[in-house]
Amino acid sequence: MQGLRDRAAGAGAAPQILAWIEQAVAAGELERAAQLAQLALDAGQTHPLFFEVRGRWKRRQGALKEALDDLQRAHTLAPNSTAILCELAEYLNALGRPRMAILACGDALAIDPALAGAWFQKGLAHRQLIQPDRAGDCFQQAVRHDPDMAPAYAHLANLAALQGRTEAARRLAEHALALAPDDLLAAMTIARADLADGRFESAEMRLGVLLERTSDPAIRSFALAGIGDLRDRQGRHDEAFDAYEAAAAAAAQERRVSPFAEEPAREQIRRVAAVLQTLSPQSSTAAAR
Repeated sequence: MQGLRDRAAGAGAAPQILAWIEQAVAAGELERAAQLAQLALDAGQTHPLFFEVRGRWKRRQGALKEALDDLQRAHTLAPNSTAILCELAEYLNALGRPRMAILACGDALAIDPALAGAWFQKGLAHRQLIQPDRAGDCFQQAVRHDPDMAPAYAHLANLAALQGRTEAARRLAEHALALAPDDLLAAMTIARADLADGRFESAEMRLGVLLERTSDPAIRSFALAGIGDLRDRQGRHDEAFDAYEAAAAAAAQERRVSPFAEEPAREQIRRVAAVLQTLSPQSSTAAAR
């Protein structure tokens, strides 16, 4: 590693360091790319890629604010990079700063109006702001410019489900899953459609799979509340109570409005708490008899 440091310090070494970093990123070795970027920065060299890669690694480690600092430095060095602007919007959304994310997307779209990634991030920001119509318009633009963008179809499906358009929600979610079989939001939306259509066996199977596949508190809260609804319909009130309690606990973990959230966490907590008040263990036991 000392040899790399010495070469990074030498005149004209930056192109070679850049090539090594790009090779590491292409190979999926983000940690190695970040180490190379750090060596270059320690040697006094500056390039937006150094900060972008280091920021990406920090984000993977959960240090979102530090990652954002690095990305902002990359943006300062390359203010017209649409890739950095889109990534900046992604980080801002992850930190719960949707208005700033919208500004970053606007700057990217001013440079390239057909940039699907910017439309997608702008849609996520509008979802955080509880602006479903604007979010839907953005996701429509995203799939218009990138017809294979499964997450945008998943969000369109989820918005349709929340608006009660069950048939459209199912169709869009199935299309998203055809493009990306592991898309959790699309799977969650089909489970919601199954509940609305009375397909309870299918809904229960899908909700169970969701719980097995994710630790995201917003998705887990939705799945657990759905299982509670099913158990209540089946007259299994003690089990319904347990599921609603678990749903409330999962919702309480969500400290911001997630791009995946069915409702803001505080609203989900209120909804589940209201159900719990009408379904105490004592009354549910009596009902079960």
